[in-house]
Amino acid sequence: MNSCYKSGNYDVLYARYLKNASQLTNQIRIDRRMSYVDLCGGTGAVSRELVKKGAADITVVDLNRNMLKHAPVGIKRVVANAEEWKPERRYDAVFCRQAITYLNLERLEKVIDSALKPSGVFVFNLICTEKSTIASFDRKAYELNGKRYQEMTLILFGRAYHFQHSEKDGIDLTSFRMYGRSDIKSAFRNWDINVNRGPKAMYFVLRRKRKRD
Repeated sequence: MNSCYKSGNYDVLYARYLKNASQLTNQIRIDRRMSYVDLCGGTGAVSRELVKKGAADITVVDLNRNMLKHAPVGIKRVVANAEEWKPERRYDAVFCRQAITYLNLERLEKVIDSALKPSGVFVFNLICTEKSTIASFDRKAYELNGKRYQEMTLILFGRAYHFQHSEKDGIDLTSFRMYGRSDIKSAFRNWDINVNRGPKAMYFVLRRKRKRD
């Protein structure tokens, strides 16, 4: 059913949301001397923004080998499941855009802890900050880049089922969790959490809590 993935038109699925890659990287200062991970990076939208801002040490991690082929030239590519990735080194920052709701937070916390330096930072976004109602349904129709799209989202007991269709790009069906701020606090108990509100998303910046003497 996922025609866009089969055809290679990966970014079509998220075309309306690609602009938030810059908003995500704007949450911290980008320094050329530091190292960065684009986790669940897909075709490398976040990596491209990091390159624009002068970053040179970038690693993009994704389970889809074909998507990684579209990532920027010159950065390291790692094919791995984000929940099972075993970093070979530690980094200054890990970014995760539009993907954390597909992951188990407890397993992700362990990966992030092993991937970051002691002073490292984890940056990601969520569409909402609190759990949604038990059940809701939303339907949208719009035009983007000369193409007509249909979207339908059904939310049941904290999980979203999303349907997207375009006559030119086919059908995509996805399912993901509707995490809220309380879920993040529960999974990342030993982290300081800062939340910044954007026009269409909430941006989270996490750092390990300092140990008290």
